[in-house]
Amino acid sequence: MKLKKALNEAAAEVSKGKTETARQIKSLAVEKEKIKKQQEEFEKLKADEEKRIKEEAEKITATMRANLETEYRSKFAGIRNVLYGSIAYGIICTVLAATSAEAFKIDLEAFLYNAGSFILWLAKIVLTAAKSVSELPYFVDNGLGADIIHWILFLAVTAVGGGCVFILICWVSIKILLPYTDYADVYTAVFALTTLAVAVFLGDNIRLGLNVNLVLLALLANLAFVWARYKIR
Repeated sequence: MKLKKALNEAAAEVSKGKTETARQIKSLAVEKEKIKKQQEEFEKLKADEEKRIKEEAEKITATMRANLETEYRSKFAGIRNVLYGSIAYGIICTVLAATSAEAFKIDLEAFLYNAGSFILWLAKIVLTAAKSVSELPYFVDNGLGADIIHWILFLAVTAVGGGCVFILICWVSIKILLPYTDYADVYTAVFALTTLAVAVFLGDNIRLGLNVNLVLLALLANLAFVWARYKIR
C-alpha cells in the first residue's frame, strides 16, 4: 500500500511538474510573441523616422539649392549684362574708329569689291551658259517659234543655274560653318571684337609688315580661333 501510495504521489508530482512546465512554456511563447511584436513596431517606427529625416533633409537641400541657383542666376545675369554692354560699347567705338582708319577702309572696300566681283563672275558664267543654250533653236529655225524657245530656254537656264549656284554656296557654307555653331558664344564675340579692333587701330602698322587685306586677315584669325576651340574640345 505504501509503495502504491508513493507511486501515486510521484505521478501526481510529475503531472504537476508537466503542467507547470507547459504553463511556463506557454508563458514564454506569449512573452516571445510580445517581444517580437514590439521589435516589429520599433523597426517600423525606426523606418518611419528615417524616412521623415530623409524627406526633411531633401526639402532643406532643395530649398538651399533653389536659393543658390536663384542667387547664381541673379549674379550671372548682372555679369552678362555688363559684359554684353561692354561688347556693344566696344563695337560702337571700333566702328566709329573704323571710319577714320584709312588702311582698314581701303581693305574693307577692296574686300567688298572682290566679293562682289566673285558674285558677278558666277552670274556671268550662268548668263553665258544660258545664252549658249538659248541659241540652239536658231540652228533649226529663225522664226517666231525660235525666238519664243530662245527666251524660254534663256530664262529657264538662268533660273536653274542661278538656283544651283545659290544652293551650292549655301551647302558649302553650311558644311563649313555647321560644326562650329556650338562656339557662337561670348568668347567668340569677344575675340571677333578684339581682332576687329586690332585691324582698325593697328592696321597701318600691320600693313607695314604684312601686305595682306586686313578684313581677310581678321576673318582668317576668327576661323582659326573657332577651329582651335573645336579641336581642343
